[in-house]
Amino acid sequence: MRFGFIGLGDLGYAMARMIPEPLCVFDVSAPAMEPFRDRARLATSAGEVGQHADLIGLCVRNDQDVCDVISGAGGLIEHAAPGTVIAVHSTVMEQAARAAERGIFVFDAAVSGSADDALQKRQVCMTGGDPEILARARPLLDSFSRQIIHAGALGQGMVLKFANNLTTYLQLAATVESYALVEAAGIDPQMLTNVMADNGNLTRVMILYHQYRTEHAAETHDTPFWIAQQALAGLAEKDLHHAIEAGAAHGLELRAADAIRTHFRAIIT
Repeated sequence: MRFGFIGLGDLGYAMARMIPEPLCVFDVSAPAMEPFRDRARLATSAGEVGQHADLIGLCVRNDQDVCDVISGAGGLIEHAAPGTVIAVHSTVMEQAARAAERGIFVFDAAVSGSADDALQKRQVCMTGGDPEILARARPLLDSFSRQIIHAGALGQGMVLKFANNLTTYLQLAATVESYALVEAAGIDPQMLTNVMADNGNLTRVMILYHQYRTEHAAETHDTPFWIAQQALAGLAEKDLHHAIEAGAAHGLELRAADAIRTHFRAIIT
């Protein structure tokens, strides 16, 4: 089995580090590939990964990146051999139909967890598609996942991820506003932590996020913290847009998702 991985940002880098050899990697940023020079082939394009891998993980930023990598000029459809399997880890909808015309199999493999979770093999992978294709992809997914969930047909893994992320963003917004309320009232924030830890309201994500905001509270515009917050807001807006679309496709109006998408950036920044 020859492995490939495209997209070596913080999360993609961690996932790719866990994948066994032989491995071929690509990122539009050449410096992002340098840490792999000692253990992987450094491709010059997405298409080159397709030429040197049978099972490819894809962790890029957005819908357009997925389209470019899979079916764009010089992409995987042009260069990958029939029978190649592509696992799309980004929270975007895939191009399975176009790939299938060339005998290339695409399935959704959304992940939940941080880069550190990937390095500790603690990610949860949510998949959708043909179970036989998923079985072929397990050597890749097992390398960074503690649990692989098959949600159903193609696209269902992404819907499961959208639902999970909706809950996460609601929790983060609630964290910011809850602590802001007690601080404005002159109450020690630790008292709120004690109450919510006791009654179960305070999740691991909320604890970590509150600690992160507290540690960087003095930082202002254009600092690494501010840039990270802007990136988080962009991811939230994208994920919530997909959640709302998925809800509409099933006859649901996701009012909380719509409200938090509208106000998330203002709440956290």
